[in-house]
Amino acid sequence: MIAIGLWAVQQRGTARAATPLGFVAGAACGLLAGRVLGLGAIASAWLAASTVAVGVAVALALRPGATLAPLAAFGLGFVHGHAHVADLATSLAPGPFAAGFLLATASLHALGFGIARMLPARARDAAAALGGGAIAAAGLVLLVAG
Repeated sequence: MIAIGLWAVQQRGTARAATPLGFVAGAACGLLAGRVLGLGAIASAWLAASTVAVGVAVALALRPGATLAPLAAFGLGFVHGHAHVADLATSLAPGPFAAGFLLATASLHALGFGIARMLPARARDAAAALGGGAIAAAGLVLLVAG
């Protein structure tokens, strides 16, 4: 979640705000799709692959543009939201659970964004390359272990 905030800082123009918003919208749709369509929880491999993808995007400071960055974030968010369908299904209060889940997601994006904005540009680039690489590596470990 923090990585999406880091990636958003690397974007330009409207993509800076639209990227984390796209992720949150995707997470909401993933929860809803799983709930309404009765889909089983998404495979952990998809979650691990999405971790690799966002790690690589941060490490390489990919800037796919004002439309593609939020769409990619939407897809990553959908996977993440759908992964929590089982949590939603077992919750005694699904509405508040979903609201809290989405608020926590947005808060972690804001944390990543804030941390990145506090760093000078040079340090931010180095930290993003290192942090993104570590996130991608963690995703690879999850893929191999899963």
